[in-house]
Amino acid sequence: MPRPSDGRAPREATASASGASATGAAAAARPTSSPSGDLRMIEQRDFEAALREVRPSTGPWFTTARNVAMFADEGGAYDALVGYLKKQKPR
Repeated sequence: MPRPSDGRAPREATASASGASATGAAAAARPTSSPSGDLRMIEQRDFEAALREVRPSTGPWFTTARNVAMFADEGGAYDALVGYLKKQKPR
């Protein structure tokens, strides 16, 4: 897969995106039909442009999860999530 034009690998460009965010970007990347009516394949530049428009959806979820794990954890129910959040530092 070609590297995105801003130099980030596709994995880095979608690091804070959920599956739904990436699917939304792919749907937004679909090129509109040309004046001649010809169809064309989605190109990397189409996906990159869509990624700039689609906001990652994981941020609010991680904010809520962090608050629950840090302040409402009883009996270690969220220990695995706390460990993940400490390692990954999600945005």
